[in-house]
Amino acid sequence: MTESLKTARNALTRAEQQLTQQKNTPDGKTIVSPEKFPGRSSTNHSIVVSGDPRFAGTIKITTSAVIDNRANLNYLLTHSGLDYKRNILNDRNPVVTEDVEGDKKIYNAEVAGWDKLRQRLLDARNKITSAESAINSARNNVSARTNEQKHANDALNALLKEKENIRSQLADINQKIAEEKRKRDEINMVKDAIKLTSDFYRTIYDEFGKQASELAKELASVSQGKQIKSVDDALNAFDKFRNNLNKKYSIQDRMAISKALEAINQVHMAENFKLFSKAFGFTGKVIDRYDVAVELQKAVKTDNWRPFFVKLESLAAGRAASAVTAWTFSVMLGTPVGILGFAIIMAAVSALVNDKFIEQVNKLIGI
Repeated sequence: MTESLKTARNALTRAEQQLTQQKNTPDGKTIVSPEKFPGRSSTNHSIVVSGDPRFAGTIKITTSAVIDNRANLNYLLTHSGLDYKRNILNDRNPVVTEDVEGDKKIYNAEVAGWDKLRQRLLDARNKITSAESAINSARNNVSARTNEQKHANDALNALLKEKENIRSQLADINQKIAEEKRKRDEINMVKDAIKLTSDFYRTIYDEFGKQASELAKELASVSQGKQIKSVDDALNAFDKFRNNLNKKYSIQDRMAISKALEAINQVHMAENFKLFSKAFGFTGKVIDRYDVAVELQKAVKTDNWRPFFVKLESLAAGRAASAVTAWTFSVMLGTPVGILGFAIIMAAVSALVNDKFIEQVNKLIGI
């Protein structure tokens, strides 16, 4: 509510209270309902008669006037006390005795009583009329202020609606911008994933030869859309490789690989894991699984591989082989594990994905 409307309503309340107050005065009640609240006037007079010695002296009288119906009230308000006495009371002859002077003075005193009552009632009616006029003026003011507030509210609502429309349009624009950015980011991520994968194969080729690079490419291809084996099946397949490996390579060789795995950059591994997952079509949630790398380092060092396979299995959401392959490549990229480390890690992953690659790993390192 605006301040002007509040002020207007307060003024109307005061005007209504003033009207009620005027109507509740004795004369105000007569104006409202003369039948229920008759108007009365009573006056004491001391009339001196001196003309005729026979009646000389002082006459003490009390004059009274009463209005107790609407017709008489209306007549008195529009005529004089004399007219009322003559025409309503039918009292036209002031002289009724030999005391002409006294009779006339008494008659005039009675007329004055009616004029006195008339004036009181006129004053009461005027106050009521004035209060009613004030109410009408206050109501008109309230109506005007109400219309002003309505127009202001309508204008405000229109502005709010326009603001909401603009906000909605802005939200749509931001959504489109975000969607375009998402698409660009997706395209860039795919490009980065393709480049990273290509660079990884080139690095494997440069460090370990064509056979190792082709092995990595084939494992990545086979893993897409496939599921990993159980931990027990993977361990059975890997144990054959591990037994042959231990016959040819010493514990010092494994310690060197374990030491290299300690140098894994967790941040880079997580970034590479995300890109390799994109490259291999893994659509599940990609999270940082550095704990699996830690378990791999322990397995190489202790030759106890079950905990590692259990961890690696938990990494593959929905048992997706592509997730395991992506993680494996992210660990090896930038980590100087050497040809033996490459072979061990590839054999472990092959045991989970497709153990036919273990034979290729054997050939790669001559076992």
